Amino acid sequence: MGGCTLTGAEAVLAGDDRAGDDLAAAIPATPVLDGLASVIDKSLLKQEQSISGEPRFTMLETIREYALERLKLSGEVEALRRRHAEYFLALAEEAEPHLFGPEQVAWSERLEAEHDNLRAVLAWGRTEQDHEAIGPRLAATMSWFWVVRGHFSEGHRWLNAMLERSNIAAPAARAKILRAAAILSENYGDQEGSVALLEESLALCHDLGDRVGAAQALIFLARIRAWQDAYAHARSLATESLALSQGVQDAWLIKWARLTLGDIAFALAELKQAQALFQQVLALCLDSGELFTRAWALTCLGRVAHALDDDNQAESYYTESLELFRQLGTMHDIAELNIAWGQVARSQGDLAQARLCYFESVIEFGESMDRRGLPDCLEEIAGLAAVLGEPVRAARLFGAAQAWREREDVVLPPVFRTAYERDVAAARAQLDEVAWTRAWAEGRALPPKQTVTEAKQTLLEVAANTAGQY
Repeated sequence: MGGCTLTGAEAVLAGDDRAGDDLAAAIPATPVLDGLASVIDKSLLKQEQSISGEPRFTMLETIREYALERLKLSGEVEALRRRHAEYFLALAEEAEPHLFGPEQVAWSERLEAEHDNLRAVLAWGRTEQDHEAIGPRLAATMSWFWVVRGHFSEGHRWLNAMLERSNIAAPAARAKILRAAAILSENYGDQEGSVALLEESLALCHDLGDRVGAAQALIFLARIRAWQDAYAHARSLATESLALSQGVQDAWLIKWARLTLGDIAFALAELKQAQALFQQVLALCLDSGELFTRAWALTCLGRVAHALDDDNQAESYYTESLELFRQLGTMHDIAELNIAWGQVARSQGDLAQARLCYFESVIEFGESMDRRGLPDCLEEIAGLAAVLGEPVRAARLFGAAQAWREREDVVLPPVFRTAYERDVAAARAQLDEVAWTRAWAEGRALPPKQTVTEAKQTLLEVAANTAGQY
């Protein structure tokens, strides 16, 4: 699916001559290369160059469908599907540790290039032919790739599908799948379901003596509890995770435990403590060369700088963070960064720039219906509308954001509440009580997708009021 490299073609077609291989005969590597050359000469296969510079071979979908029908008639399709699955599982498992290090971009791009093949393996992995549970193993292995590349919806679907399988017998494999499913399920609103998955994973890890898995589960549990306003519990979980991470000397886990503790401190407006933790994470990232965590450390430091009224420093952090997120190709994280950057632009009186930041965020969050990002975005757009003399629109969006937070159990962190209350007061002062109450109620009643549409329309209509600032 989506083509292949020469290495992939040789691995699947030539095989390894294992005992029990039910192909009629493995094809030696040299005839594989000759065969590829032959069908290229006949224009049945096209040779292209991949991002890495390695040759990649593709064919028209109609030709591929015909070839697949011929393969089915040969009686060898299932044996080749298994080899295909084994090869791409091995590739994903080889890639997984690199997704946490300095080669993160190169390996994530390699997996992106093979995403259609990986999808094909996952689809096969839901069938009875996948006796070795390759599909569930692959889904768990790909979880961080889905997070880094922003494929939240797809990862969520595959992982939940794999959890429905009854033959994931190995406790270690199940514990990993549970953690992966929890990470991606939380993004779709099932916080308590995610907590249950993480707690089951944590129990299995304790039984297995898997301190790395336990530390991972604790980090994600801590982040969910913080989003639920249970900051003391979250801090306890993150502190426990940090101790485990330091015990096993896992550099990535140490960074994320400290980043989580920094997030909790920032949410509680403990700015100096948060700043110190984020700076520790940034220093560790510079040593390791890992981009994703570094980008988030910079974003978090920018938020602290803005809260400390140092917007020039905040912009410096955001500029560097944006470049890293662009290298990673993660639009979801850029959308979160744009909300923070929009706050800085508003505080500097650059309303045109704030509008552009919010517009990019609401487009990205609206496509995924992001449960945490959207209420933040709606409230920022409402505050901008109030400043630009659109109090009715502001009230409707504030009402919609409040309904969203209640429905999805997403709490506004204490550090943002003063600015939020100031924005609400600015909008409310422009309307009488009846008009304010009516507009707020109308916003609360908006269906989620209509809320996104109204936020976009608000930004488009206030563009005239900021046009002079471009």
